[in-house]
Amino acid sequence: MIFPGRLDINAVALKQNVAAVRAHLTGQKVMGVVKANAYGHGLLGTSRALIAAGVDYLGVAQLSEAEQLAAGLAADPAMRRVPIFAWLFGPDADLEAASAAGIELSVGFPWVLDKLEALPAGAGIRVHLGMDTGMAREGFAPADVLPAAQRLAALEARGTVSVVGLWSHLAGADHPEENELTRIQVERFEQARRDARAGGLHPQLEHLAASAAVFWHPATLYSMVRVGIALYGQALDYTVGTAVDLGLRPAMTLSAPIVADRWVEDGTGISYDHTAHTTRRTHLALVPVGYADGLPRSMANRAQLLVNGQRCRQRGAVCMDQIIVEVPAGVRVGDRAYLFGDPAVAGGPVPSIEEFAGFGGFDSFELSVRLAEHIPRRIVRVE
Repeated sequence: MIFPGRLDINAVALKQNVAAVRAHLTGQKVMGVVKANAYGHGLLGTSRALIAAGVDYLGVAQLSEAEQLAAGLAADPAMRRVPIFAWLFGPDADLEAASAAGIELSVGFPWVLDKLEALPAGAGIRVHLGMDTGMAREGFAPADVLPAAQRLAALEARGTVSVVGLWSHLAGADHPEENELTRIQVERFEQARRDARAGGLHPQLEHLAASAAVFWHPATLYSMVRVGIALYGQALDYTVGTAVDLGLRPAMTLSAPIVADRWVEDGTGISYDHTAHTTRRTHLALVPVGYADGLPRSMANRAQLLVNGQRCRQRGAVCMDQIIVEVPAGVRVGDRAYLFGDPAVAGGPVPSIEEFAGFGGFDSFELSVRLAEHIPRRIVRVE
C-alpha cells in the first residue's frame, strides 16, 4: 500500500540555497547538516541532492545516522567521496568500524580520549577536537583544551588518529545584531585554536558558524561552516524576516489527495467534540494526514491549506490520520491539498512552512522534524 500523502523535496531549491550560502562566504567549505532525517526531508535522497549541489561535507549528530548514511552512499563513488562528520555517540560505539565507513568523529569528552588510547597504532581515525565555547553541551571546557590536544597529538604521532578539525557551536547567533555572547564565544574559540597548536595539533578545518552566523556574523566563518536550516529554505529568525527575504527557497512541500467530499447543512458539527460548526450549507473535504503523521493538534481550526489554487480553512479537531477542510464547490476526490511548501511546486499561494507551523504554535524546523518517516519523500526538480 502507498501512503497517500507525500513530501516533495525540490533539488532545485536545495541547489539555490547552497548558492545563497556560498554568496556569504569567501572560500570556506560547506558542511551540509542532514541530522534528524535531513530535518525531516529524507536522509539519503536529500544528502545525494546536496552533494550534487556542491556541499563539501555532510554532518549528522548521531553516529547511528551517520552509519546509515554511509551505507546508503557506499554504492556510488561520486557520493562516497564526501566525508561524513558525526558528533554524538555512546561509550559502546565501535569507532574503528565508523572510521572504516568514512565517518569522522568528534572528540569532546575525556572518555572518548580514553577509548581512543585503547585502540591500536595505525587505526587512522579522523577526528575533530570539540570544545565548549558557551553552550554547556558537547566539547571540552576551555581550560581542558590544551591537555586534550596534547593527548590527541600523542595519538596522532602513533597513527591512531588524524586530527583534521577543531570545532564548537554558537549559542546566540540566531539574531542579526552583534551580541556579547557571540563575541565571547569567538574569543574562546581563538584561544582554543592557540591551545590546539600549543598542544601539537594543526587541524586544517576550523568550524564554529552554523546557518545564522553565515548570514549575520562574518567573524565566525573560519575555514568551514555547518549549515542546516538555511539549506532547507527556512527562516532563521522570524522577527527579522522570512527565508525568502534572505534569498532562500523552501525545499519541502507537503500534500495529500482529497479522499472524500460532502455537502453538509448549516449547524453541522465537525470532527471530535464538535469544536467547529458550519454556519451555512458547506462543502467539506477529507485530507488523509493527521497528528500521527506529524501535524500539531494545536493547529485545529486555525490552519489553512491550498486546494485547487485557493486558500481553504481546516475545520474541527485534528484527528490521528486525517483532517477536514472547507473547500470550494468545484473540489472533488483526487484533487490535491497542499499543506505548506513552495508556491512553484504547489501551483499557487500555499502557506510557507513558517506560516503553517505558526498555526500550531511551532517553529518551522520543529514541524519539519516531526513529520513521520512513513510519509514518502520524493526528489523533484521544479524551477
